[in-house]
Amino acid sequence: MGQVELDTPVETYRIAVELAAENALTAAKSQLIAGEQMAVLSLTVYVNAPVGYTLHSRIADLASRFMEEHTGGAISSRAAIGVSSLPGDATFEVSIVAAVDRYSPLLVGVGVRVS
Repeated sequence: MGQVELDTPVETYRIAVELAAENALTAAKSQLIAGEQMAVLSLTVYVNAPVGYTLHSRIADLASRFMEEHTGGAISSRAAIGVSSLPGDATFEVSIVAAVDRYSPLLVGVGVRVS
C-alpha cells in the first residue's frame, strides 16, 4: 500500500491500522500460557507518510481504540511516529509493550492442621 496520502481521510485507513494492531496483539498473545493475562502498557504506531503529513496522531487513535476494545483496558502510553518508509512498503506498523500477570494455580487437596 505504501505511504498514506495527504488528502485521504484518516477513516480510509481504519482497516489497515486495525490489521496492524491486531497483528501486534496476536503476536504478544501467542507468547502467553494458559491462565495468563496481558495488559498493554505502551503502543507505538509508525506511519509511512510523506513530508507535510500531520495526522499521525489521528491514525494512532484508530489503533488505540482497537487495543482498548480487544484488551479491555486503556493504554498508558502512546506514540505516533511518521517515517519515510517501512519494511515491505507497509503503510503502518504497530509495536506494543505489554505486562503479563502470571497465573498461580491453587493447590488442591492440601490441608493444614492447626493444633
